This record gives sequence, C-alpha cells and structure tokens, in this order.
Amino acid sequence: MNPDDNKKAPIHSVIIRSSYFNSASINLPLAVKRELGPGQVIFTAGPEQTPVFTGTLGKGETGIQKPIYCKAAYNEAHPLLPELPLQVGDKFTFEIKNGRIHILSIVKNAWRPEAQPPRYQPKAQPLFPDQQPPPKLPENPEASDVVRAFVQWMQTDPFQRLHRYGDRLVPRGTAKRGSGWDFRLKEFSYTRSWVPLFAQVHKTTAPVRQRLKKLREKYDWSQIHEKDQIDKKDLQQLEADAVWMADWAESPQKKGFAEPAWAVFASAVTATPRMEAPLTPPWTRLAAFASEGLPEQLTAWDSRIAASVIYRLDQILSANGLAPENFENFIYLRHLPAIGGTRPRPLNLRWRSGFPKALDSAWVHYFMISQFVRDILAALNDPANKIPRMPLPDGGEADWDMFDLNLVLFMDGY
Repeated sequence: MNPDDNKKAPIHSVIIRSSYFNSASINLPLAVKRELGPGQVIFTAGPEQTPVFTGTLGKGETGIQKPIYCKAAYNEAHPLLPELPLQVGDKFTFEIKNGRIHILSIVKNAWRPEAQPPRYQPKAQPLFPDQQPPPKLPENPEASDVVRAFVQWMQTDPFQRLHRYGDRLVPRGTAKRGSGWDFRLKEFSYTRSWVPLFAQVHKTTAPVRQRLKKLREKYDWSQIHEKDQIDKKDLQQLEADAVWMADWAESPQKKGFAEPAWAVFASAVTATPRMEAPLTPPWTRLAAFASEGLPEQLTAWDSRIAASVIYRLDQILSANGLAPENFENFIYLRHLPAIGGTRPRPLNLRWRSGFPKALDSAWVHYFMISQFVRDILAALNDPANKIPRMPLPDGGEADWDMFDLNLVLFMDGY
C-alpha cells in the first residue's frame, strides 16, 4: 500500500513508547497512562492528541522492520476514529516522519484476541402466560417512538419480585404479580429482602441526597479544578458518602477508593468530566445523586439498570427489524458486568459491554446514556402516554424523578 493511499484518513498522530513515556510527554488521561505496559505503544489523533488505539512493539523494533498489531481502540467516541483505516486486529507497518505516522501497509483482521469464556452464561428469561410481546413501532420510527414504546411496554408487561435458585425462578415470599410503573416502584426491594422496601430506600438515602444537594449549592463547581479548593470537612464528608454509597450498592472497593470523589462530583454537576474522575457503576450512583434535579441530571448505570434498558431495547428493535445503529445515540448504550441474577440476558443484536477505557470517552458514553434515560423520564411525565403518576412513600403522588425511575429499572433488570 502506498502511503498516499491513506491521505483521506486524518492520521495526524504521534507514537509514544512506554519505555520512554513520562507525564510530560503528552497530556493523556490517567487511565491511558496506566494501560501502557511493557512493549506497548499508543497512537493519538487530532490537535488534542486524543488516544485512539494501541499496539505492541518489541525492543529495538520499528514499524517498518516488523509489523505491529492494533490491539485496542481506546476512544470509540472520537470524531476521527471512524475515518482511521485501522481497527482492532489489523496488522500494519508504518514509518514516522516529522513526528507523524505514515502507514505503509495494512493486513485486515490478521490477529484476534484469545476467546475468553463469558463470566456468566446468558440465562433464559422466565416465561409467563401474561407476558406482553415487544410493541410494534410506526413505519420509519424516530428515537422518540422507541422511547415511547419502551415506556408503554414496561407499563403493560406484568412484574413480580423473583429470585433465582439454581435454574429456578421463584417469587420472593408472597410477592404479588401486577403491572404498571407505579406498581413496579411500590414493589422495590433489595436483593435479599422478602418484602417491598419502597419507603425504606427513600428514608435510607435521604440524608446523603440532601447533603450532596447542599454541597452542590455551596461552591461554584465550574471553578473547582483541585481538591484543595474544597473545605477539608466537606471533602471528608463527600468521601464518606461515596464509601457509604458503594457499601449500600454492595460494590467492592479498593484502598483509596474515595479519593477521586470530588472529581466525580464536579464532573457530574458541571457535565464536564475532570481527568481525575473514574467511571464505574458505584461512581455513576454518586454522579446521579450529585446531579439530581439538574437539567442534565445523570442516571445510575449498574448491571441491573443496563440489563433492563438494553434487553428491552434489544427486543423492541429486533422485533421491528431494526438495530442500535439505526439510531444515532443508541450505540452509546453499554452492558456492564454482573455478579449474579439473570444477567446477562440472551440478546438478538450486538451491544458493547463495559465503559470505554479512556476516561474522556467513558464520560461521553455516560452522558449519552443519561440523555436516553432522561428521555424515558420525559415520556413518563408526558400526559399523552397516560402513565400513572409517581407514588410517594407517604401515599401522595408527584411527577416521576430520576431516582425513582432508577429504582424501577433496577428491579426490572434482575
């Protein structure tokens, strides 16, 4: 392949070898720096030098003397990436002139990662005579039609609190079977609970949610770029609340888990990710609590919520001859690894799993996921859809909010 053949692809890239890598070399996200191992090289694209893919290069080798493989795409949301000629598995040779990469040859699909057995085999969902099939969409549907179908299907499809014993799914205690968003919310419970705990979960989380709201209002978070800008007592309380939420969600923690809590909080309330902000299911819960009620409020995104959204979308789209690629924002929706329950579920379409490794890309995906869940929230509160109003623990009613929407999706994703 002549180097001129690739002129259409904007490979304004540099190559960084891990053996010579240091923090002053290039402004890469922390997660990318940690990914660089022995013999790895990383490519960046565009004027912002965003990481896009990585390969391996042996000691003393150059891209001309020995081909290397593209082993991972770091930033799937980067606007340049669809135009790059390389994909994971491609073998290529290159030379570097004036600090830029010029690809000389490409062999497509020359390498494939070793097949890893899934941690959990997909388990068939229980069949009940009253289960409702996926709804039909109008001709040439828009994303709003899919969201409306999602909401209506959840409204009519019966629900019951179940628990899996081996290959059997049985009701939790004397759990009722019913339908409706309001019924589903009232039946909220934790994994090991035999009774609904709808009122209890509000009581349990209220102090943390109230503290985070006060913290949000205390500072101009768009101006917070270092943890030292936050009062020490506020920082300690925020970190304690982050640990509490991880424990509450039964999420494993490593030493120093809570240290980046300030960065996650700032990223959530400003909708602008800080480079120190990690993104995992427990951190999305902190982000959801922190941004509660804001115009760009964020959703919690754990394995159960993801399983609910993606499974139902998968069934709706496949039943109507569609795929995620038919809708611009659906490609950002991601499965997350699960510890148990009935996740993952058998799917008809291809969905990606896990947040991207590059933090900037992970947050882009998370923001787009949250936009989709906000669309669900808007559909719930649209009188035209005739969804019952959200029940309150004291017996009243209100417009649906993100917190209680998350509770319903969490139960649906078991």
